Amino acid sequence: MEAGVHVGFYTLPRLDEKTAVHVVEELKRIKEELDYREIYLLTWYLDLDGSRLAIIVAASQPLKILKTVERRLISRLHGSGIEVNRILVSRVEQVGATGRELRGLMASRIFYRFLEKVVKEDDLKSNLPRRLRENLETIIDAHETIINMLPEYSFPLLAYLHKRKGVPIYEVVEKAYFFTGNKTDLQQLVNTLIQGGICVLKDDKLYLNEDAEHLVSKLELFIRRFLNYILTSPLEHVDLEAFKVKKPKIVVLRSGEVSEYSPFKVLESLFAAKVPLEVGLKIVSAIPLFIEEDVVSSLELASLVESLLAGIDPSGIYSSSYEYVLTTRERLMVEFDGSLYPFSRSYIRSRINKLVDEMPLKPAPSLIEASLETVYEVFRRLYMTAAPRLLLEKEEYIKLRPEDIDSILKTVILSSSPVGEILVKCGWNAEEILKVYGKRINEVELFLRKVKDNLRRGGYVDPDAVLEKAFYLINLVLLVFNVLPGPSINANASYLALKVREAKRGKLRILLDLESKTLNRIHFFARKVQSLTATSNPLLDPQLVSLMANIASDLKNTMENK
Repeated sequence: MEAGVHVGFYTLPRLDEKTAVHVVEELKRIKEELDYREIYLLTWYLDLDGSRLAIIVAASQPLKILKTVERRLISRLHGSGIEVNRILVSRVEQVGATGRELRGLMASRIFYRFLEKVVKEDDLKSNLPRRLRENLETIIDAHETIINMLPEYSFPLLAYLHKRKGVPIYEVVEKAYFFTGNKTDLQQLVNTLIQGGICVLKDDKLYLNEDAEHLVSKLELFIRRFLNYILTSPLEHVDLEAFKVKKPKIVVLRSGEVSEYSPFKVLESLFAAKVPLEVGLKIVSAIPLFIEEDVVSSLELASLVESLLAGIDPSGIYSSSYEYVLTTRERLMVEFDGSLYPFSRSYIRSRINKLVDEMPLKPAPSLIEASLETVYEVFRRLYMTAAPRLLLEKEEYIKLRPEDIDSILKTVILSSSPVGEILVKCGWNAEEILKVYGKRINEVELFLRKVKDNLRRGGYVDPDAVLEKAFYLINLVLLVFNVLPGPSINANASYLALKVREAKRGKLRILLDLESKTLNRIHFFARKVQSLTATSNPLLDPQLVSLMANIASDLKNTMENK
């Protein structure tokens, strides 16, 4: 039988580092048991973020070997309570696209999708500089018939077919996302292009007709000119608002987690890649121009930035340096029991969950999320700072120890909580923490009663001072419920409302014996604070301030009588 390569893809349960170690150890044992004379390569890749496993076999009979590995692994891990499920087993006919090639495809889709909108929307076209507008109108006039026949989302696919000069239909289907972004049915799109004579299917390969080839050649040149305009003109000369710029809000990471889009993070990465400030500012200013949706994937963002850099610097120095900075994050590894595992938000979350299990006071969800993001950002800056050194010294990985990550996590959790300092002094003794933090309760009650009188008389009241007292009350009640408060008043109030419902159903152990009327007051108060915004402050309501004062009084009396 002919030698070849087969790849198996599998899903695993949510992984922590111990489970990952167990999976890897079993794979090592299986590899040792097999006849090495029949195997040229047996390796695997474990993705902690996505809980995925890929096994690659190159052998004289690769499918037979892969099935043997699969069967033994499933059997042995099942005994440990770890379920392995096959997604796909495939023969590798050729080497797949590199990361740079995939990012190039993604950038092409972004640019050609933008161009498609400019071509078909007169408002956008009219906002082009005169020379560019005249150039585009000449192209449209020369190819008006074919342009009018093109369905939406067809420009990126036409660009790919033009570049490749004949593409196997299976490859078009495999790369569907890079053409349409899953916004339309690719099969229907291809059928429409074939029926219109724009594309020709011959020997299972898709080709453009001659007119379409000429059109894409001209569009390709136009894109270069447009990019040259926005990237080489002074920033103040480029009217991005004219193109109805839509700012991305959310970035979806490879792990499936989301992060708020920040131009400053993009600038940080560009600075780490030694891109000059003025170039970085132009890149960040241009990004929103090409983003269609509020949500963008990290791959799309990286692809766009890399291509814009290539537009500014045809030598490729900036784009290559930026690519290296991006891939450096993949070199940030956690060393555990002699093995290395990728550092990710999922890994940090697994460490936080372990720490939380050991804490007498359970951190509020908002505190956990804030701490996770802070720690991730600390190490994100670490790998960016280390990128030039890794390049010069040719080091393969930055290795982190779990105990160091735990130490930073504890520090961040404590520093992010409004009661962190008291907690350190009291040594995690929940009742002692409540006693120390509760010393202000009499002062808070007196303040709130004075505010209530002021409001009724129409006198001045400092809204920030009232807000601070509301934050204090919420944090105090969370401590009563054995919860370590977080830094956000809205998030703490939301979690408090949930905990009050649990307490009323008797499903929560609390440090004080609160009466039902007090719990009802707290629940109503927490729901009101949940709705606080920067532009509305329902706390400056005499009735609500009176409610807060009554809650303070209830808490004071309960603590005194304990």
